[in-house]
Amino acid sequence: MKIQKQPNRASCVATSFAMVMDVPVEYIFKQIKHDGTERMFLKHKPPTCFRGIHPQECLRVAHELGIIFTTHEFESWGGPDQEEHYIINVHWKWGVILESKGVLFGAVATGERHCVAWNGEEQLVYNPNGTTHPLNGFVIEEYYRLIE
Repeated sequence: MKIQKQPNRASCVATSFAMVMDVPVEYIFKQIKHDGTERMFLKHKPPTCFRGIHPQECLRVAHELGIIFTTHEFESWGGPDQEEHYIINVHWKWGVILESKGVLFGAVATGERHCVAWNGEEQLVYNPNGTTHPLNGFVIEEYYRLIE
């Protein structure tokens, strides 16, 4: 996996998928016909005011390239609503993450939502801010695992 730096504050999703798929992030922008920076939510400050890039847009690009991902939710629950529910045991998913490559969605220690690429072989996060580091401090909500 090669580190890429996100070209704007609205592109951590596209940049993370690009790193895992081994394509330039600009390729994803070209395929989906935008870079996520359109201001859509005018009551919010950057970066939450931007359109952003939805994972489904990146999955379409992956599909066109013959690349397959599968989704793992970390906050899995069942029941009629959020008040009455049961938690589904997700501990087995750590083994899936630790042995694979993919895209992690969640939040950094400050609570800010973020998306990063994960390389299980190296046990490193490939952060779209241009750095690599251990997984420490990242709260995982969802994982898009690359099927190799």
